[in-house]
Amino acid sequence: MESKFTHYLITRFNVKIEGYGPEFFPPGARANKWEQERLPLFEKYCVSTVAAQRSKNFKWLIYCHTATSPEIIECIRRMVNAVPSVILFFVVDFKDMLSHIREVCSSSGTPYVITSRLDNDDGIGLDYIQVVQDHFEPRGNVVLNVLGGIIYNKANGVLTFHRHSLNNAFISLIEESNGSQEALTVYGFRHSSPPPSITVKNIEYAHAFWMTLHGSNVATRNNRGWPVWPGVHLRHYAIDPANVSISVINTLYYTFNWFPTALVKKLRFIVRSKFAANS
Repeated sequence: MESKFTHYLITRFNVKIEGYGPEFFPPGARANKWEQERLPLFEKYCVSTVAAQRSKNFKWLIYCHTATSPEIIECIRRMVNAVPSVILFFVVDFKDMLSHIREVCSSSGTPYVITSRLDNDDGIGLDYIQVVQDHFEPRGNVVLNVLGGIIYNKANGVLTFHRHSLNNAFISLIEESNGSQEALTVYGFRHSSPPPSITVKNIEYAHAFWMTLHGSNVATRNNRGWPVWPGVHLRHYAIDPANVSISVINTLYYTFNWFPTALVKKLRFIVRSKFAANS
């Protein structure tokens, strides 16, 4: 049976960005020290979860800058060696990367393409690829937004569960691949604000993503959601428990600060729901 789509999982490892790029990252963010510090995160959280995907029906495209040192390239190749259908590409900047992704999409050979984004310090749940593909529909300009996942603050040792993350960084885009128009691709817009022409389809999947917060994050991000312990949650990801260190003190501190706000939000939701039901 002929496949209706080709699925590309795309990671930008150290591609230079002109200006502040689509996510407003500082242009000097990609440096040699940054690359050296990013490699262990890439291996522990990104590569491990991609390699363990239960569905192998996807291609992983990793983009590196053309000036990447041979040592870094060799490390990346070694880390991804066990991942089927992984390809490294070398580009000069974000614009060049986007152009290349569009060329790849146009030559897919299938009526549709799915492009999914994954940062090099984050991970995905064991069924991420399968869940996205299970929600494929044969029409273009559809964003598939998987809603749930873990946020791991590596710097503070706090693990939280976020159940309803709208327009998050782990979205996928379905597009037609008929060559009549240039593909937008999932990197063609900010994930937090899709264009008006895009239809967003939210997908209930509790353990879709693993977001790693650490000291060298360029974007400032904080924990959100229920504080949790690794326990049962780690079985949904191929992440070694030894790579998840939890601080009891910091978790308690987060909980005491988070709980009052969460309680107020919950009470507001209940009240609004009751008023809506009675109106």
